[in-house]
Amino acid sequence: MAARHPDRPKSWKRFILYDPWLETLDHCSEKFIRTWRKSSSSEGPVPPDFPCLIVNSPGFTAWKEHFKRLQDLFIIDRNKSDQFCLFATLGGIIHSSFSDLPVLVEWLWKLTKKLKVDSQKAIQIITDLTLEFIEYDAAADRAPSKEARREKEDQAEAKNRLQAFLDLHKPQPSHGHPQHEESLESLQPGKLLVHFKRFF
Repeated sequence: MAARHPDRPKSWKRFILYDPWLETLDHCSEKFIRTWRKSSSSEGPVPPDFPCLIVNSPGFTAWKEHFKRLQDLFIIDRNKSDQFCLFATLGGIIHSSFSDLPVLVEWLWKLTKKLKVDSQKAIQIITDLTLEFIEYDAAADRAPSKEARREKEDQAEAKNRLQAFLDLHKPQPSHGHPQHEESLESLQPGKLLVHFKRFF
């Protein structure tokens, strides 16, 4: 909700959420909650000019109440928005896969956790997806200049790279599209299930 806060630094260009734990909002101060609710529009607490990348673990996607709340806050009622947005789940990981712990003690993690994809590979996919998202957004955000044509080509190239990355990591057709309740078990390890995207 810091993106909506009136005191957020103007240098902030986008927000990236890795397996966001929304239940912490219930423990925010009333003053903070009132601030972003007062300044938010009918489209939710996120400014329409803020590009948004959300990457979930299957466990947080299969958690129905949490998944719905995440959609309500960041996706629902934003059909007319110009917000560049991507929301996906990476198969074969757990919530702590977004930290460095599985990489530092991978042997222990494999013994005690439900990891179905190599920790190094998971971090690489998450990092590469994030970089492609930022590159696309940065290309779209450049100010018009005498090289506008070249910049437009750069944006198209960045968009193509991002879409190519998603295509490379999409689930195989033979597995079908997992139902929400089954996504924890049926989403292929190392594959990205895209729930929502808005590119321009």
